[in-house]
Amino acid sequence: FISPLVNLVYPHACLVCGREGVLVCPRCLFSLPQSQPACLGCGVASQFGQTCGGCRERVMIDGLLTLSPFDDRRVQRLVKALKYDNIRAHIAPWLEARHDLLLQFHEERVIVPVPLHKKREQHRGYNQAEVIARAVAVMTGWPVVPALCRTRPTEDQTTLTKIERAKNVAGAFAVQADLAWTVNGQHMLLVDDVATTGATLNAAAGEFKKAGAASVWAFTLAHADQK
Repeated sequence: FISPLVNLVYPHACLVCGREGVLVCPRCLFSLPQSQPACLGCGVASQFGQTCGGCRERVMIDGLLTLSPFDDRRVQRLVKALKYDNIRAHIAPWLEARHDLLLQFHEERVIVPVPLHKKREQHRGYNQAEVIARAVAVMTGWPVVPALCRTRPTEDQTTLTKIERAKNVAGAFAVQADLAWTVNGQHMLLVDDVATTGATLNAAAGEFKKAGAASVWAFTLAHADQK
């Protein structure tokens, strides 16, 4: 892992290989593995990452777009640089390298970052999902709307099982009452850093469906294998 200290001495050292000159060098950027489109519910290959027919009753997300598999160490470095070190200049070029994913939509979408609880965001100083959402908005021209809020704090999902994750985030989200009009009848795009079991995305998407959303897709930088 390239220590953040490297970027204090060499502000433009590649986060992946350490080469000086740019935060992520083109060779590393275009050598990153690409995620194969698959159903978030069962993992079966599907067109564009759509949720398959067998999972639609239990999966609230209509489809998942994701850039890379999280089990690749290079991908982990890039995601963690944003999430824990607030290093963000590599997000836009990473998205641009896979712009085809988002341009497959024929309709405008309302971009909503998955919110952190207020206390966690205050402690961290920013929401990494919002950073990604803003970069997506620049690329697509779609609006970013903070239409979702956390109703209570939740445990860190990292060490939890699939069942524990679902219980942890159940009822943890709500649509902002004064922004419900931005959801009803609209096509939504939930944005987060990593999708694993999909528990967080499903809990959030369920609230959008209750508020009358026409469809809810998700976009993440990476997708981790389910535990």
